Amino acid sequence: MVQYFLIMAAVLLLLMMANPATTTTITPKSTSAMSTNQTSTGDAIKAAQTRHNRIFGAYVLILVLTVLGTYLVWNSGNKVQDAVQADADARIAQAKATSDQADARSKKLENDNLILSGNVAGLQKNASDAKTAQQKVEIELGKQQERAANAEKELLRLQANLADRTLSLQQQSFLTNQMKPWAGLDIDVLIWGDTPEIEIISGQILKSLAEARWHLHTGRAGGGGAVRGILIGTRSDADGNTSLAAAKLISVLQSAGLASGPWKFEDMNTPPIMFMSSFTGKAPIRLFIGSKPPN
Repeated sequence: MVQYFLIMAAVLLLLMMANPATTTTITPKSTSAMSTNQTSTGDAIKAAQTRHNRIFGAYVLILVLTVLGTYLVWNSGNKVQDAVQADADARIAQAKATSDQADARSKKLENDNLILSGNVAGLQKNASDAKTAQQKVEIELGKQQERAANAEKELLRLQANLADRTLSLQQQSFLTNQMKPWAGLDIDVLIWGDTPEIEIISGQILKSLAEARWHLHTGRAGGGGAVRGILIGTRSDADGNTSLAAAKLISVLQSAGLASGPWKFEDMNTPPIMFMSSFTGKAPIRLFIGSKPPN
C-alpha cells in the first residue's frame, strides 16, 4: 500500500513538471491578419492558459489531498485492525487461560471425586460390615436371651418339681366352702407313701374335707404299688349328685395347682397291706393321694 502511494505521488509530480509555462506560438495565415488581430488573440490565449493552469493546479491539489486522505484513512484503518486484532488476541489468550484454569479445576474436581468416591465406597463397606456385625451380635444376643429364657423356665420347672405341694389357708378355706353342699358324703381315702411332703398335702386336704363334714374313711398303703398325684374315682353305679361332688373336688384341687384328675374306679386297686385304716372299700368316691408327679 505504501508503494502505491509513492507511485501516485511520482505521477502527480511528473504531471506538474510537464505542464507548459508559456503559450504555443501560432503562425498566422497572412501578415495582415496577424497585424490586426495580434493583440486580441494574445489576450484570449493568455487568459485561457491562466485559467487552465489554475484548474490544473486545483486538480493536482485535489489529487494530492485525495492521496493524503487515502493514506490517512488506510493508516487509521490499519491501526484499528491492529487494535482489534490485539484485543482479539488478548481475549483469546484470556479465554485460553480461563479455559486452562477451568480444565485444571475440572481435572482436580474429577480427581477429588475419585478420591471421594473411594472414601465413600470405603465408608459404605465399613457401614455394611458394621451392620453385618451388629446383626450377628443381635442374632447371638437373641439366642442368648432365648437360652436364658429357657433356662429360667427350666429352673422354674425344677423349682416347681422340688417344691412341696401345699395349700394356703385361703385355699383350704375355699376347698371347705366348695365341698359343704355335699356334707355327709362318704369317701374312701388311701394315702400312698409316708414322705413329709405327702403327709403335709394329704393332711391339708383331709382337714378341709372334714371341715366340710364329709365322712372320711382313711388308710395307708403298706406296699405293693405306688401312686403319683391325686386320683379321684366314682363308682359306676353312683348317682348324679355324687358324680357332681367328685367333679367339683377335682376342679378345686386343680385350681390350687395340684396334679389331680378323674380315674377309673375299677382300676383303683387297694394294696395287699394297709394299716391305720378305716378304709371301707364301699364308699361311692375313692381318693388316692400319692407322691408328687414330675411336671
